[in-house]
Amino acid sequence: MVGLSHSGDPFLSPTKILARRILHIRSHTVDTHTPLCKYFTATSSKCITPRDITTILRDAVTFLGPSLGFLPSDVTARCLRAAGANALLCANVDTDIIRLLGRWKSDEMLRYLHLQAAPLMSDFSYRMLAGGNFTLIPNQTVPIY
Repeated sequence: MVGLSHSGDPFLSPTKILARRILHIRSHTVDTHTPLCKYFTATSSKCITPRDITTILRDAVTFLGPSLGFLPSDVTARCLRAAGANALLCANVDTDIIRLLGRWKSDEMLRYLHLQAAPLMSDFSYRMLAGGNFTLIPNQTVPIY
């Protein structure tokens, strides 16, 4: 079961990607138990592995060059989990929802949510100043210079 819905993008939509996968599989086999990770070529069939995904991600980083800010050796298929959690956090999705979607049973997912994410941190200084007046110690004011 896939719980994601259409993203609105004609190519980067989970439902459209899933439909393309199913059409590819159906065009090569009638076996209804074929896993979604299986692809077919003219001479063989194979299931995509995390190693395959890592290789393709590293090739893309190599192709795009150092402007990305990281090296091909910094990227693995496992990075996609962190990237997805960060994208949801930057979209203001509640951390409890992110934990449910990622099936994390503990606060382990917090290590995936990098505070360096610029969109998340962009207005913290403003929010700290706009948070109101308060005192740290009863009956003491904090000097503002």
